[in-house]
Amino acid sequence: MLEREEMLETEDELDNEEETAEVSIVTLTAEDGEEHEFYVIGDHVLDGVRYFALLPTLIPTSEENPDEARYFILKLTGDGDDEMLESIEDEEELKAIATYFDSLFSELLED
Repeated sequence: MLEREEMLETEDELDNEEETAEVSIVTLTAEDGEEHEFYVIGDHVLDGVRYFALLPTLIPTSEENPDEARYFILKLTGDGDDEMLESIEDEEELKAIATYFDSLFSELLED
């Protein structure tokens, strides 16, 4: 469930120029009531549905690949105050949006 999206400003120095970047962080409440914070690292509308790629602010890594971090893809459902981020149950739907985000992130990492 999406509680609130916070917009935080961070200052980064790139090529000796100061630029201000906005970082979106969402707080999600799990079914057990535990809250988790995520960076919003991407969003995309596919077939009229808005999807978000989220990276935990505390990044868990797998024991097999300690340098590998996982991101999560959730879809936005509901309207106005009833908006929620939900898991994607349909495998074809998940595969289609995962392909988009994987391609996007691969291109960014190559640059």
